[in-house]
Amino acid sequence: MSLSDRAPVREIWRAPAKINLWLEIIGRRPDGYHEIDTCYQAIDLADTVVLEPSERPGVTCRVQGPFAEGVPDGPENLAARAALLLAERTGHEPRVAITIVKEIPAGAGLGGGSSDAAAVLVALARRFAVPDPGDTLVELAAELGADVPFFLEGGTQRATGIGERLEGAPIPIERWGILVWPRVTVSTRWAYGEHDRLVRSRGRATSANPPRSASGNDFEPLVYGRWPAVARVAEALREAGGEPRLSGSGSAVYALLGSAVSRDAALDDVRKAIAGLDGARSWPFELVDGGVWRQDVEEGG
Repeated sequence: MSLSDRAPVREIWRAPAKINLWLEIIGRRPDGYHEIDTCYQAIDLADTVVLEPSERPGVTCRVQGPFAEGVPDGPENLAARAALLLAERTGHEPRVAITIVKEIPAGAGLGGGSSDAAAVLVALARRFAVPDPGDTLVELAAELGADVPFFLEGGTQRATGIGERLEGAPIPIERWGILVWPRVTVSTRWAYGEHDRLVRSRGRATSANPPRSASGNDFEPLVYGRWPAVARVAEALREAGGEPRLSGSGSAVYALLGSAVSRDAALDDVRKAIAGLDGARSWPFELVDGGVWRQDVEEGG
């Protein structure tokens, strides 16, 4: 059975970004991965993922939108890999064209690529009528990336292990926030490598965690020290009345506030403070309870 044998014809999905409410690096495992303790939180900034049948076998993927630069098209895109993996494991022939409109910057610690992949998994599992999709999708999502399983359900979830062990957590009381991306790309590989280098240079056990972050993300001292623009964003959020926190390994920084009114008032101050940072972008956001969701659909005959 191929994808084009089944309705709907065209689906539009929304793939939300995430922030990390905290992130602690527990230590490095013998296999090279790092044990962490973090809390993922979905927010309403989201990519748009469009799936349509294709006349030709296989998967095509194109990326467009304000943050498409540097995001791969074709089979190297994580969303395309998700489609191919699901088709292979379920015995279907994929004939699908994926278009991703990037509203989430890459290399910002916001999980946009992982969320896009989760949207494709959920959409194609429905089209292929995958049995036991909960277990199947979680397993496939974990193969694609440690944070991909989170986006299947989203909301607020504590993650341990390498980020793949999830359990529900209470949503913060402060549900409104300001997110700033200083147009800096931070490699997660670099961030973990720098952390390990500091551990080795200080002659401490790998379970140690130098230097510690006062606000709850262990990457902050590393990233703020390497990129002054990121530190400047954090200071702008603090001066506007928020408690800044790096998301993931960065470079996006956010602050949560107690109401939409206080958020919007602080946003004006933040935008003035970062006006000198070339290409920096800011967004007001709200926490959301779910993960990827279908926004629109056109049924076929």
